[in-house]
Amino acid sequence: MDQQLKDLMGYTEEDGKKKRKGDLEYLDYSGRIEVKGPDGVKEYTLKPLKDLYAPGTDTQSVDPQDERYIPLFLGIEGTIAGYYEDEPGLTDGAVGLTLDQLAMDPDSTPAGDDLAREIAVELRLCLSLWDYSRQEVRAALRKVRKSVERHSKIDGRRGYLDFIVKFFGSGGGY
Repeated sequence: MDQQLKDLMGYTEEDGKKKRKGDLEYLDYSGRIEVKGPDGVKEYTLKPLKDLYAPGTDTQSVDPQDERYIPLFLGIEGTIAGYYEDEPGLTDGAVGLTLDQLAMDPDSTPAGDDLAREIAVELRLCLSLWDYSRQEVRAALRKVRKSVERHSKIDGRRGYLDFIVKFFGSGGGY
């Protein structure tokens, strides 16, 4: 977690729920963001993933229905949905390859894969605000990969992408 970013965004916790007063905008794939918080607008660079992981657990599986993991799954799938709206030629197969690469090593983004870079930046933001271990991130990426495979078998080469765009609506994200 990155307490400095949380402070910039005016994060508070009330009744066990996290609330933020500020907003942010991505400036580029390097993780530079513009934070619009209670103290004005400031530029900030997200920390690398390796610096953000929570202490490891033996968790090999994560449940997308578990409240604890919802921000992680929303970050991954919302990014994919938003990317697909900008790149309508994207296929489930390409998404699957990207997820396979990231699940093997989330810390190193494949060169030339803009979807992987967007997911990686979103993961950096997610881990800046919530505590997830490296194992949990990898398990979530693998779980989304299985969803891609399942929807592709049922609904064709863009079955997963069409499903999540319907789920997230226009603009993707959360």
